[in-house]
Amino acid sequence: ADQTDDATERRVLHREEILDIMQKEVVVYLTHILSAGNVPHAVTDQGRRQLRMADEYESVGDYGHTIAKLKHRLIDSGGAFTAEGAAEVLDLHDAVVECMRLVNEAYRDEHVELIAKIHTQGKIIKNKARESRQNHLRRVSESPMDPYSSVVFNDVVQAYQKINAHLVNVAEAMAEP
Repeated sequence: ADQTDDATERRVLHREEILDIMQKEVVVYLTHILSAGNVPHAVTDQGRRQLRMADEYESVGDYGHTIAKLKHRLIDSGGAFTAEGAAEVLDLHDAVVECMRLVNEAYRDEHVELIAKIHTQGKIIKNKARESRQNHLRRVSESPMDPYSSVVFNDVVQAYQKINAHLVNVAEAMAEP
């Protein structure tokens, strides 16, 4: 692995640790407030939504960490994706980043009208992941492939799908009354 890959992996791991800490702090704070009693119903509902969103965002961080580890292991093993597979993973990555951008914008700016767009982006990601797996199976049947690289490819696609599901869950939590 080159220094750029190592620096990127360290940055991803650091951000995942920050998300873990933030989630814990949100849970402790909101649990303290919500268990104090005599909390208005609206505050309880908002607290529940915030707890759900903190959990979903932390899960996004976990899967980002998983993808970084998988990439590192693939490089260390001397494996690689095919050029077509690598392009599909990058395309999937870009689609997930766009979904995250939409979710973050909707949350930051309280733009719940973006939730329909987030659901549409989520469906696009599901379709890209399904197509990537189908294409991968075709590639494996057409020419020999390192088994470890094949497993990692499927694991990376699945991790992006999980990130997508957690991002859509954040959007749904925002939309709850």
